[in-house]
Amino acid sequence: MADGEAVADPHWESKEGHYRVRLDNNWVDVPDEAVITEPNRAGPDDGLADSIFDEQISIRCFQAG
Repeated sequence: MADGEAVADPHWESKEGHYRVRLDNNWVDVPDEAVITEPNRAGPDDGLADSIFDEQISIRCFQAG
């Protein structure tokens, strides 16, 4: 199952140059290659994490808010 969801500020953070998000009450490291650095054309928003849930959480893409 794949799903994208908005991630509000308290549920994502940058630490030591890397991002992590909180999904299902667990902090998950965002792989560097999953970070989207181009501006959101839909306007400013919270962060967005697209994840895969299959026994574990895997972040496919992330855009900081």
